Amino acid sequence: MPKSKNRKAPNRQAHKLPHDSRGSQQPPETTGNDRVIEISDLTPRQQAVLPVLALSPSIAQAARQSGVSERTLRRWLDEPGFREHLSQIHKESYELARKQLQALVPHFISVLAAEAIENPDPGVRIRAARYALSYAIRFCETDRLNDDLNDLLGLLRDKT
Repeated sequence: MPKSKNRKAPNRQAHKLPHDSRGSQQPPETTGNDRVIEISDLTPRQQAVLPVLALSPSIAQAARQSGVSERTLRRWLDEPGFREHLSQIHKESYELARKQLQALVPHFISVLAAEAIENPDPGVRIRAARYALSYAIRFCETDRLNDDLNDLLGLLRDKT
């Protein structure tokens, strides 16, 4: 059966999201199983600029890359909510980089250890061994400090 040019598409009901005061659509606060969904207080445009701003060395460069004026970015940076989201992106990026570096430390130490064992030059072997031991000690100290900090935070929580 040939399709008519005037034939209408089936009536598909789009699920419309409620609007906030700025006119942007917001997801519902809860779902049927009582899970809470985080609602961003930022406009879609602000949300799109955040990653660019987080990775740019300057506001001017972020403005050029994102197509938002520098004045607008500076105004948004004066808003506590926008600054908070940007700070959260910076913290998450730092934590991801820290975990990636931490995962590479054993490999780096094994390379230094291999150099300390296999290199024919005794000076290179001694320097490689010294670096490997130094990093291993720092790594252990960091874990111990982190454990101590968590213990202190637990004590503070118990007192409040």
